[in-house]
Amino acid sequence: MKRILTLALLFSIVLLASSCKKEVTEVIQPNQTVFREVRASDWVLKTDQQTGAKTWSATLGVNQLDEYIHDNGGVLVYASFDNGVYEQIPQVYNGIAYSMSYVPRAIQLDAQLSDYTNDDISQPGDVSIKIVLIDSVP
Repeated sequence: MKRILTLALLFSIVLLASSCKKEVTEVIQPNQTVFREVRASDWVLKTDQQTGAKTWSATLGVNQLDEYIHDNGGVLVYASFDNGVYEQIPQVYNGIAYSMSYVPRAIQLDAQLSDYTNDDISQPGDVSIKIVLIDSVP
């Protein structure tokens, strides 16, 4: 009888333990999309003193690009040059190579001739910018 009670007790414990449901809670941080406009007047010409290479640069303030995203997330930048179609940077458009770099709270866009010559480069015009900030957990 003692053996039957012990087996029944063990069977009950196994049933109780197997019926427990493990609950997983995930916090999903969505990506953020930020739109900015770069006007022709925002571009600043810089000339490298050693090579004479000319670069047009524009800096965009992006408050959503905080230290956490800078250190752990990802930043994608797209440009639309007047046709409503966004193309990812880096990109060559009409012989001008567009690139970008970023620090917390700011993105710098650069425009240089794509053929690596030191010829004069005309000032870029208005550009619509789409910035996608991707959160990630380290």
